[in-house]
Amino acid sequence: MPHSLNQPLSTDFDDALRLASVLHREQARKGTQVPYIAHILGVTALVLEYGGTETQAIAALLHDAVEDCGGKPTLIQIEAQFGNDVAGIVESCSDSFEVGPKLGWRERKQAHLEHLRRCDETVLLVTAADKLHNLSAIERDLRDKGPEIWKRFNAEPSDQFWYYDSVLEILESRLGNSIVQSLKDTLERVRITCPYARVARKQDHLNVPMPNARRKLRLNGSFDASEFALVKKGFIPESMDDRWFIFFDPDASQLQIHRSWTGYCIYLLKFRREGSRHEVSQAWVNRDPEQYTEDDPEHDAAVAIYLIDVLLLGKDRGFPSS
Repeated sequence: MPHSLNQPLSTDFDDALRLASVLHREQARKGTQVPYIAHILGVTALVLEYGGTETQAIAALLHDAVEDCGGKPTLIQIEAQFGNDVAGIVESCSDSFEVGPKLGWRERKQAHLEHLRRCDETVLLVTAADKLHNLSAIERDLRDKGPEIWKRFNAEPSDQFWYYDSVLEILESRLGNSIVQSLKDTLERVRITCPYARVARKQDHLNVPMPNARRKLRLNGSFDASEFALVKKGFIPESMDDRWFIFFDPDASQLQIHRSWTGYCIYLLKFRREGSRHEVSQAWVNRDPEQYTEDDPEHDAAVAIYLIDVLLLGKDRGFPSS
């Protein structure tokens, strides 16, 4: 028989469950006929299983109600029925309060990420449970139906992974709960099975360690969480015209930039975290004349930043002049 709860859930939880069922009754998960309430119940179960309070569980039941079921008037109803704490979590879980067409996907996600960096900590467990349940559904559907499932979404797989990576980074710094590791593990499994989201690894291409003959560079580089998520993806050459192989070593927090043809490491950048940003703390350039013959440190610093901007961040800019 089940054990008895020391503190049973109150009738407020029952009322929130009924309200969630009414609000989401006619909705289905994207690209399926799975009732949307399945997601709501799954997120709520995760919040409770990972030690959440009743307030957080009620907010989990209603976390999509504002965004998908009426906007601000629904938030006012939730606040009146369940109080400020629940309403505050629900509001923080919503990236749009508009009824009808929303702002652009990336614009909404950027704003939501900024909010997560400063919101009340009670929001973070509900957010983590929401992302974990979504990723678990993606993992299952990729296994059962293949990469066609990405067509359901409003953003490309690369953008989806940028967003999940950015959320994970915030949660790792702010939420001390084992759900973060579960989210990280699930994200990595999904990434491995997705042909559109490959992350460059050391073993992916010919690479030679940076020689002892090297010189320090004066290089200023600062990246926000979303940019750094792209930096960590690296770059894998696909043809002879792709002259660089770039990968991030998470253990050393180093970005290694190699010539694709020879494997020689030309630039090596080490990062440190400063608040919500990632700064280049040290940088070196290869000075072995048998591997690299340039000898202009200012130009080398400019080239290293150019390669990050163009190959990793997707910026459109010209090659630095000598």
